[in-house]
Amino acid sequence: MSKEQCRHIHKNKHPISSSRKEEIRKEQDYHCADCGIQTKRLEIHHIEPRCQGGSNNRVNLIALCGELDNDCHEKWDRLALDQHQYCDLPQVRRVIK
Repeated sequence: MSKEQCRHIHKNKHPISSSRKEEIRKEQDYHCADCGIQTKRLEIHHIEPRCQGGSNNRVNLIALCGELDNDCHEKWDRLALDQHQYCDLPQVRRVIK
């Protein structure tokens, strides 16, 4: 499935509430789950993508930075398209084991 098809499914099925997103950011003390940078600009990411059967359960959601010079959210999106690399990430293994 292409990145565009996956984003379409993700955006149109059961959005995550703003309060839930903020809760996840606070749980991580506004630190990116990938690079550790502390920022208020954190995007919520599905560890197992929605288009691949992932849910909005808390265990499947992490906050990743979207900083222009270190866009971890975009990096994880690219990795999700490469199943073998993606499944080797520790954050992913804890969800799909």
